[in-house]
Amino acid sequence: MILEIKKNKFLIILFMLFAFFIHVGSGDQKAFASTAPEVEWEKTFFKGVWDEGKSVEQTTDGGYIITGTTTSSDTGQDVYLIKTNSDGNIVWEKTFGGQNEASNGYSVQQTTDGGYIIAGDTNARGGWDVYLIKTDSDGNIVWEKTFGSPNQAEYGSSVQQTTDGGYIVAGSTNIMNRDSSDIYLIKTDSDGNTVWEKTFGSPNADLGNSVQQTFDGGYIVTGYSNVAGNSDVHLVKTDVQGNIEWEKNLNGNCGNSVQQTTDGGYIVAGSTLTENGMRSLLIKLKHGEFKITSTYPENGAHEIPNEVVISFNRDITWGFMSNNISIIEESPDGKKVFNTEQYNFATISGNKLTINWEWKDHTKYIINIPAGSINDLTNNPLEYNFELVFYTGNGEMPPVGDINGDYMINLLDLLWVAAIIGPANNEDALKADINNDGQVNILDLLIVEQNIDR
Repeated sequence: MILEIKKNKFLIILFMLFAFFIHVGSGDQKAFASTAPEVEWEKTFFKGVWDEGKSVEQTTDGGYIITGTTTSSDTGQDVYLIKTNSDGNIVWEKTFGGQNEASNGYSVQQTTDGGYIIAGDTNARGGWDVYLIKTDSDGNIVWEKTFGSPNQAEYGSSVQQTTDGGYIVAGSTNIMNRDSSDIYLIKTDSDGNTVWEKTFGSPNADLGNSVQQTFDGGYIVTGYSNVAGNSDVHLVKTDVQGNIEWEKNLNGNCGNSVQQTTDGGYIVAGSTLTENGMRSLLIKLKHGEFKITSTYPENGAHEIPNEVVISFNRDITWGFMSNNISIIEESPDGKKVFNTEQYNFATISGNKLTINWEWKDHTKYIINIPAGSINDLTNNPLEYNFELVFYTGNGEMPPVGDINGDYMINLLDLLWVAAIIGPANNEDALKADINNDGQVNILDLLIVEQNIDR
């Protein structure tokens, strides 16, 4: 009876599912199709006779921040900043720039303090300069900065707040009366003061249109480069100090926006000229090699370090082989200590693996980082074995027979061995057991005697 009820329930459910799919199959396929979204709302904003929006971002309150340019007969050409609510209604609007000056806003981002950072350009000082404006959450100026040199024109196109609270700005610069330009990259502190600035370019025209900080703390910039009269999408990767790590020219005419993707690669949006006219362009670059970029200390001889730091070109996490990270400590007498409990001595922060140990003087250390022990944040593993070898002290292991580690073999070493004849069962005895037979005896005395005055 129970079996019959269960069977009937099963048949009823099966019939209902069959009827549902027949209904869907004969009806509107939109239930399973991807459709373009409908317009929820649209707004226009104007303050002058000619207004343009150049950059928009959603804000943490669900509204939006927009920057661009407004032009009027009264105030001239100014940076235009608009804050809206989630329905696109104006909460407030601001303009920045002086009378009889021209200023443009091209990029805006909400900052971690709830305010905003705007990048653009201005001719307030006569020639064109990069213009950087920091506001509070109500759009009131906290500070404003211009960047540029006499007899040059500089333009700001893109800004992003960096992980240290400062800002990275990309644009272009060109010397007056010279038919060329270079990519202009500026790093500032949180108050807009220049930390460093770099220019990159060929003898021809190069522009920087977009910049983003990358997972490893460096920067990726896109724009265009004029090569042999043809414009190409240009991509530049720098380290955290703005030094070029690599650069590429890609098919297309111009790169307008770049982002690092979750797999460690890059996505570039831009334009390309075809026989049918200008077309939008999207380029995906796969991630480069995940690798170790530097160590402190380096291979060789060093003073005793406070810690060992191994830096990678991307932020890191533990890999499946992390238990195999090891330290080999070789003392002057040839004794070795082998340790693989990496959680006791190794920590990860950002792109750095830091190793803390009771480092000793006149000692050789071998640190092994095996393939698969460290991953980047997209789970790409380190694909090769890495070994760091360094010595503390003067860079040489003490000679065989130097028991007290003074890099000399003399009567003191002979007396050391003679004083502890017997089993090698403590630290001093282990040093004196030169031939590693577990005993301090006449054989060890003979080794020291044979090497005296070396």
